[in-house]
Amino acid sequence: MSARRLLPARTLSWSGTRVKPALANQSNLGRPRGACYPGSVASYRLLVRVVVGTALALTIGPSVVRAAGHRSKGEMFPLSRWAMFNRVDSEVDDYGIRIRSLAGQTVSPPVYFENAGLELSQSVTAYHAIQKFAERTLKQEADVGTSRTLVEQRYLGGPGVEYELVARRWDPLVRWNGGSFKSERVIASFVSGASQ
Repeated sequence: MSARRLLPARTLSWSGTRVKPALANQSNLGRPRGACYPGSVASYRLLVRVVVGTALALTIGPSVVRAAGHRSKGEMFPLSRWAMFNRVDSEVDDYGIRIRSLAGQTVSPPVYFENAGLELSQSVTAYHAIQKFAERTLKQEADVGTSRTLVEQRYLGGPGVEYELVARRWDPLVRWNGGSFKSERVIASFVSGASQ
């Protein structure tokens, strides 16, 4: 046997040096020193619960919303796929008023109402009134005169404006960048204030 005296296993550390027995302080049992803290374990468990809950909500949520009878064309707030950008039409068919003469002066080249620089040229209500006027003109409805009077008095700014009602087709991105219409077709020509 060596000259070194053998100690009980409790009093030896991994390095072989002598330490105090851990049994002297029972409150330290089961808690490793410096490896982790009880607070970090609890926060880790909370994080796992939040991640699993979110994954379940995003996976099962849309099916539950559909089963409940919600009709949404693919978008369910707040659980949506953010597919709004593929819903922009690549072609738009609408109607416009192309002004040929304003206050007795010929406009060359003719300009559309929205680009004419009139007081209400950029008005959304003016746009909708023009759409309604054109639809009623095409269908030859009885109240087309009412729509015409509304557009001429409220938006064209007085009598003597020569204009055309035009059906047009256009690409929103091309128009946004200053491009031209794909097609333009004159429906009818009018002079504001003239007999209907």
